Amino acid sequence: MRIRLSPPQIASLLSLLLHLVAVAVYLLSVAPLPIGEIFTWHFFILISLSALCSIAIGLYHQVEYRVWMLLTQFFLFYLIGYPQGENLGVEFPLLIALCVESAFILPSSWNGIVSFLFICGFMIFQGETTAFNTLVNAPEPGPLLSFTAGAITIAFFSLWIQKMITARKTLVEKVQRLDLAISRLSNANLGFQTYADSVKSESVVSERQRVSREIHDTVGYSLTNIMMMLEAASFLLESDPARVNRLITQSREEAQVCIQETRSVMRQLRSMEDEEVKGIRAIAHLAEAFQNATGIHISFEFTNVPDTLGETLDLVLFRFVQEGLTNAFKHGMATGIFIHFWEYNGLVNAQIRDNGCGMDEISEGIGTMGMRERIVEVGGTFTRKNVPDGFEISAIIPLIGESNGANPASAG
Repeated sequence: MRIRLSPPQIASLLSLLLHLVAVAVYLLSVAPLPIGEIFTWHFFILISLSALCSIAIGLYHQVEYRVWMLLTQFFLFYLIGYPQGENLGVEFPLLIALCVESAFILPSSWNGIVSFLFICGFMIFQGETTAFNTLVNAPEPGPLLSFTAGAITIAFFSLWIQKMITARKTLVEKVQRLDLAISRLSNANLGFQTYADSVKSESVVSERQRVSREIHDTVGYSLTNIMMMLEAASFLLESDPARVNRLITQSREEAQVCIQETRSVMRQLRSMEDEEVKGIRAIAHLAEAFQNATGIHISFEFTNVPDTLGETLDLVLFRFVQEGLTNAFKHGMATGIFIHFWEYNGLVNAQIRDNGCGMDEISEGIGTMGMRERIVEVGGTFTRKNVPDGFEISAIIPLIGESNGANPASAG
């Protein structure tokens, strides 16, 4: 089983290791210290408390709690370090532990500042002092500067490591989002294909049934009448020639009626094939097909907008909705989309709002640029922005006199 540690937990383990290093250095240097073994039991209590703070940083997830532990460690660091005097060997690993922990548990805008403050605080505290009634000399400038330079180097290295970890985490999250988007796109593609196939099959079956009924009600009926009259004529051919002539005449008239009705059915079929769904109806069909294919709930409302605004504006609005639905699904990870059209003072207002994740940086891709260009070409304006519960794109387009004046349509 693979165990994954968070950055604060990694920092906690490194800090514990550095505490062990500090203990080893102290044991090796305790004899030459001015205060000798007087400070030993104090040292072990303080170093143990500092190690417990490191453990708490790794165990607890609240940032505020970790900050308090970090400040407590800095106070313990001062209590451990000031009796050491010019001996900096114990303080060096503890200061590095503080810098590592601050780099890994604080927000990126604060970790560098806090590490710098820790190092500055260390330098300020270095001076001649008295501990346990014993004079403790200050460190020499040379070793102090070397110590500080090493601490700054380690701090910068820790910050760089933390930045790399954060970048990797962000990259992993992006890959996961892309995998999710690819999965959803694949499912949507299958949904589109299934929906298209089902619509096509249903249309074919429906058309076949309608043609069958038309043929049965017209051609079948006429042919049955003609057959019955011809059979009757065959029986009366010798006994009643005059009636045979009437039956043949009626059969010919019935055949002409059959031909006319057959042509009428064919004209109806041709007119239905030539009928083109356009304008608001085309957009409504697009939204319905998109909802059936993706599972995203789509609400659309076309208040006082005519059925069609003319070939040019119909195409612009169709592409506007098409691109808006695609972006909400692919980039916004939306589960609900609201489409609203209304006309006011000669302007068509179109709005698409989703409940997705929005965009951190609002940049335009090829599809969005094409959408904007089409809207600008007809004298309109295009805007897009994050909203509290998702993302919104809108267009305001002036009517250009191509509307056919059809009755307003509304759907919801």
